[in-house]
Amino acid sequence: MENIALKIQKFILKIGSILKINSDNVDKSKKIEYKIYNPVFISPIQPNPKDLITDEIKKLSSNPTKQKSVHKIVLGNYLGIVTDPNLSGTTVNIEFAISNGKSYPLVIKGVSGELQGGELNFKGFFKFFDEGRQRIPDLTRRFPTLVASNGADRLEVILENLDKELITKGDLEGKLLVLTGENEVIQEEFILSVDDSMIKLIKDTKDLSKRKGIPLVFDAMIKS
Repeated sequence: MENIALKIQKFILKIGSILKINSDNVDKSKKIEYKIYNPVFISPIQPNPKDLITDEIKKLSSNPTKQKSVHKIVLGNYLGIVTDPNLSGTTVNIEFAISNGKSYPLVIKGVSGELQGGELNFKGFFKFFDEGRQRIPDLTRRFPTLVASNGADRLEVILENLDKELITKGDLEGKLLVLTGENEVIQEEFILSVDDSMIKLIKDTKDLSKRKGIPLVFDAMIKS
């Protein structure tokens, strides 16, 4: 049998670029275009790529149960505000702990968020390094994830809205929503207070991010 050699080339994904894919098996006049939203989300071009977890959370939240959840969310004290020269809209980091009040493992299917009524869709996990001074996407962790029976877990997630800048001056109401394998939505609300000095800090951080050509993040305190 003739040996088959694989030609492997470096593939650089630039966020926001268009990836055109042709196939030898289809009409050359037809090609599929994909937009690269982030390193782990490449989608066929469409006006607004749907987040199915967010849609499911919305559907369940519109008809909430009256029974109090035995699970609990505790938010961290800070919301990480990310500025990225390659992305518009709003990107935030949020840390939280979740406890499982049942005697069997709890499945977490996904999360979403809201800020000033605007959607924040799940982008991925992140992790700290360099003694907490820096953070990077954690591509080793994905949903669904498990919380041990009568146990707890800590999660660090990136949420984003690709279209809207949701951080403006004022006391901004937000919430984190967690979807379980039992189709239960657990949520925790918070307030992000934004004054003139924070607006200036966001602008200065955006300018620095553009000059350096790298994403930057700073932590703003929240009340929950």
